[in-house]
Amino acid sequence: MHIIIELKGLTQCKNLLDSRGGEVATITTDLNRTVAKYIGEHWEDAEHQYDVLQIAKMIIIQHIL
Repeated sequence: MHIIIELKGLTQCKNLLDSRGGEVATITTDLNRTVAKYIGEHWEDAEHQYDVLQIAKMIIIQHIL
């Protein structure tokens, strides 16, 4: 459910920006693949970066397990 809500919010932001002529240069998100796919398909000109805190958590968890 969290992924659906996150993607819905991102879609609403995109629609609002488009309706007002806004542009996005960089988008920073967590490691959600669904969101990454959406950004790649709908914000081709924007640079997609991942939140470094999320990457650090993933590395720590991998080393613990």
